[in-house]
Amino acid sequence: MGGIISRLKRILTRKNDPMAFFTLEDLTGSIEVLVFPTVMEKALPFLLNDKIVQVTGRLSDKDEEFKLIADNITELPNDEVYAMALSQMEKSRQVVLHMAALANKEVLNRIKDILQNHPGNAQVYLSIGSGLGAKKIKTQSQVAMSNELMAELRLIPEIDMVDVD
Repeated sequence: MGGIISRLKRILTRKNDPMAFFTLEDLTGSIEVLVFPTVMEKALPFLLNDKIVQVTGRLSDKDEEFKLIADNITELPNDEVYAMALSQMEKSRQVVLHMAALANKEVLNRIKDILQNHPGNAQVYLSIGSGLGAKKIKTQSQVAMSNELMAELRLIPEIDMVDVD
């Protein structure tokens, strides 16, 4: 199966061996993938959120829930067709920037510059305030989901949290 990694979680087994769980998503749906310690060392370079990978393995339906037990994980070539499919998937995603209060113009321009450097199809929203009183504002920006984008946004102190749905 090929897709994009989301909700990556790394853990240690009882024997202190590393393993991981993640959700593999494509345009048709998603499945949880288990990466046991025997596969972990070869898979490690590819285990990143938003990384496009190909997973070979066997299907398990333990507890009446399908999971893919990985035998091998490799990078999926980012060819034009896959890039188009990824772009379509991005259209259903959104990035929400949570802020306690509307920042000054300088901060907003800095955010705008970062967003413009990562053009894509995921809609960006600002959530101003907290709790039930928060106002969610749709921006004119659409971005490509990437670890680099998230890291840049998280460096802005006025942004309390970056949420990806």
